[in-house]
Amino acid sequence: MSDDPEGFRLTDHDAIEKMAGMLYARRVLVVAREQRAGSDGSTAKSEPIPVAYPLSERITHAPSSSAKPVTVEDPPTFDHRNDPVVQAAALVAAANDAKPFCAECEKAKAAAAGGTSN
Repeated sequence: MSDDPEGFRLTDHDAIEKMAGMLYARRVLVVAREQRAGSDGSTAKSEPIPVAYPLSERITHAPSSSAKPVTVEDPPTFDHRNDPVVQAAALVAAANDAKPFCAECEKAKAAAAGGTSN
C-alpha cells in the first residue's frame, strides 16, 4: 500500500454507499440537537414561512348541477372471439419450431433466403 493520501480517497458515490451501509448497520448514528437560546436566555425570532396558498384564501365552489359526469365508451382491445390462451400457445409453438409469427416475418425470411414471397 502507498502512503499517498490521494490513494485512499473514495468517489462521492462510494462515500455515500459506505455511509449508507454504516447507517444501516447502526455503526454510525445521527443525532440532531435543538438550537438552544443564547447565554442571556433570548432566542432570535424569525418570521414564519408564508404558506403558498393558505386555506383562508381559498374559495370553495358548490358543484354545478349542470356538470354531468361524462361516460366514455372504451371499445374492447381484442375481438371477443379471440382466445388469448390459444393465441399464446400458438406463438410459443411457432417460436419453439423457429417458424415466423406473421406475414412480415415470412417476407423477411424469404428475402434473406433470396426468394420472394407474396
